[in-house]
Amino acid sequence: MKPQPKMRYAGAFAVLLALLAVLFVWNVNSGSLHLSVREVAQILLTHSGDNAGIVTCWYNPEGIKAPEGYRIDHEIRDLHEVYGLL
Repeated sequence: MKPQPKMRYAGAFAVLLALLAVLFVWNVNSGSLHLSVREVAQILLTHSGDNAGIVTCWYNPEGIKAPEGYRIDHEIRDLHEVYGLL
């Protein structure tokens, strides 16, 4: 019996997603990102740098009110302001 095209596409997508995850972990561990895999996962899953112990910067070009529950160390409205923080 011939495999269904949808199943082949789903399988290929799963393989590509797994390879992307491996490349991401490899990139983090190679030292190009100065955070551990655990810290990166924590930031991505909690959407906050609070628990990772890093300084956070909120890019807010529209000047809207800051969301509640997030620690914002720096707020910038123009990306050129990042140079002053480095």
